Amino acid sequence: MRRLTIPARLLPAARARLATVAVAALLIALILPGYASALTMCGSLLTNSVTVTFGSNPAGSVMFNVSYNSSATVLINCPTIIVNKIATPTLQTAGQTVVFRVWVANTSPWFSAFNVAVIDRLPDNMEWAGVASVYWTNMPAPVWTEGAAAAYLGPYGVGAPASGQDFPYYMRWTLDQIGPGKSGYVEFQARIL
Repeated sequence: MRRLTIPARLLPAARARLATVAVAALLIALILPGYASALTMCGSLLTNSVTVTFGSNPAGSVMFNVSYNSSATVLINCPTIIVNKIATPTLQTAGQTVVFRVWVANTSPWFSAFNVAVIDRLPDNMEWAGVASVYWTNMPAPVWTEGAAAAYLGPYGVGAPASGQDFPYYMRWTLDQIGPGKSGYVEFQARIL
């Protein structure tokens, strides 16, 4: 492997050119307009203001000026959805069923979550063994819409899988809305093969 060697007499010129290029790049970066963005913080209140000014004389000489201001605000909505899954029992033999319970909660005290999709994959070496049931800890309860598919991306049919459907299989429950502080679960049975 050959090393690139710059003769000593050329080093000052090479350094000067390098410094000139670096300074030029920095100046271009500072002069050109740029765009930056970041997520707006949850709970932030954005205000958009408008001003209208007009004069009293159409000829252009101003006798008096009038200004009106108006504004609109937008509150940034940030629901927080958490999920937890438990199995009962946690120790079981082949041929027996296990009940899976998937809890969903909106922990935000102020904001609703919309179009929530809960997707659960049927565990390997198990088959669907029961219709899902749902429960909400506080009312009014949103509607769970049930669907199932052979692939994560779908397409999802309407309703529960047929009894005996085995893996890989995905169940999906969609909820139109989960209000602030609302929680509930969906529960289904699977049989160990």
